[in-house]
Amino acid sequence: LCLAGYEPLADACALCGREDPAEPVLDTVQGVLRCRDCGGGGGRPLCRDSLAALRHIVYGDPKRLYSFRLGEEPLGRLTAAAEAFLAEQKKIAVAVVCPSGMGASRMLAANLMRSLHNIEIRQIMSAFSIRPEMLRENGIDLVISTVPLEIEFPSVCVSPIPQAQDMLIITHAVETISAKRERQLQPEEKNASSDLNITWKDIRSLTRTGEEISQLLDHFLIRDLSGIAKVEHLLGHAAGLFADSILSRQMIGQDLAKREAVKHTFIPELGIYLLHCRTAGVRHCRFGYLKLEHPLFIPEGTVAGAVLLLAPQSDGEECVEVISRISMLLVEDKRFLQALQRADTALGRGLAEHSLVKYYQTLINKRKGDGKL
Repeated sequence: LCLAGYEPLADACALCGREDPAEPVLDTVQGVLRCRDCGGGGGRPLCRDSLAALRHIVYGDPKRLYSFRLGEEPLGRLTAAAEAFLAEQKKIAVAVVCPSGMGASRMLAANLMRSLHNIEIRQIMSAFSIRPEMLRENGIDLVISTVPLEIEFPSVCVSPIPQAQDMLIITHAVETISAKRERQLQPEEKNASSDLNITWKDIRSLTRTGEEISQLLDHFLIRDLSGIAKVEHLLGHAAGLFADSILSRQMIGQDLAKREAVKHTFIPELGIYLLHCRTAGVRHCRFGYLKLEHPLFIPEGTVAGAVLLLAPQSDGEECVEVISRISMLLVEDKRFLQALQRADTALGRGLAEHSLVKYYQTLINKRKGDGKL
């Protein structure tokens, strides 16, 4: 586990920083050391000798991993703590998601806790606030949602009150992640291209990402609309915004309608529809904003406009990732939506360019860090 990066942090109390914790306890859930009186209850109690042995195992020379002796009591404490920590690490960390983060997700979480004992629910959140990088930072392995999510992260969509088929879907996802974790603990086998710093897949992925960013920025579009009396009229204009033929307009319209039929994409907090789909009606990523001259009133709220995000149907995920960066920008930088609502194309495009170029630079830096560039 230590070699795979799952070791506990045992150098000092995680809360007060004391290197010789008073009555040390290993928090097997958080994977940290703490004093008994620091933080909440729980955890596995250690003693001075069992703590010294734990640090030797975690931080010592692997060749001398078990070159120590312990009495019966310290050994028992170390064994109990190690087994409890290992059991927690085998659990799959889950985030439970619904549109608001308040209703359906709470109901779903309660049902999951009663039914599954190999998962740990770490977060309950709104689908609107979900970000893959935040999930990774929080150690989440799987997202279980009551609404469909289009994110680059392992996720499943089930009912707030899971039925038998829902439980099969969740169980399969959990088993897949567990199997992947087990493979990570196995030594890697070298292949013929293991001595290369970069592969053709890396080149293709970076090239395609750059092309899609260029395509989206080159076709960045804001359109003023008048006379919109129904949501269907808005969808019709969205379907034609980037269509280059009657057929492509039909395909885009059908794919947008399918997405809306699953769960409408109106965001009351922002007063906009977030229209998005994968479609054969476009060959590259497209972004547009439909600005309504007069607000459209629907039961869920007041519609001021609609963001349109289109990704082509393809085997790769580069297009979806580029589109996702723009949808995230709506939340991360209020200036972006404000620019769209003012029909300020120059500012809106500039903010989109800054976000996408930053993302592209991150991809390059990541491959440098991996030794691929």
